[in-house]
Amino acid sequence: MSIHGHFTYKNLAISQNPNVICFLRSLFAEVKPKRVLEIGTSHGGLTLMMRDLLDEMGLDDSRIMTYDIYEQVFLKPLVEGRNVDVKTESMFCDEYKRFKDENIKKTIAEYIQKEGASIVVCDGGNKVSEFRLLADVIKPNDIIMAHDYAPDSEYFENKMRDKVWNWHEIRDSDISETCDRCGLAPYMKEDALEVAWACFKKNR
Repeated sequence: MSIHGHFTYKNLAISQNPNVICFLRSLFAEVKPKRVLEIGTSHGGLTLMMRDLLDEMGLDDSRIMTYDIYEQVFLKPLVEGRNVDVKTESMFCDEYKRFKDENIKKTIAEYIQKEGASIVVCDGGNKVSEFRLLADVIKPNDIIMAHDYAPDSEYFENKMRDKVWNWHEIRDSDISETCDRCGLAPYMKEDALEVAWACFKKNR
């Protein structure tokens, strides 16, 4: 099977398995998020897809805040006035060991901690660090996800490479301590894995 690593959604590139739309539709239907935080806007295709899916479900008031270090000149006109806040800045310090500063940490925490379910989407330059840092910020019943996931190298080589996805940047051993510490449990695990995502729900 040929795995290209991207396709286009409404003329925007999206670096995902094409079946991601089915997974996100199911996830949003279950969670009915009040807001989404996306790290790694990239070309904006996934951002636009998520906005369209939320609108399709009548969740027009649900917000999306998305971060990337590069300007999103093609995405912005497509989401203007649609409850999407496109940020052109890094959320983290250069070493990804902490948030860039206390102001941005406060902004993120206040956004996520508002009433109603939040979904955090880690798809930036360091998924492991993004997951570890943001897992400390989410509240009970929130969802945190990370892309380019497989449980371990053996699973990736046998089950995913040239079948599902050809990139492996985060595995269970990277995040097991964080999951235990933060009370995270797998959520829609099999559906998420079919499109190379880790998906966890905070239970406490």
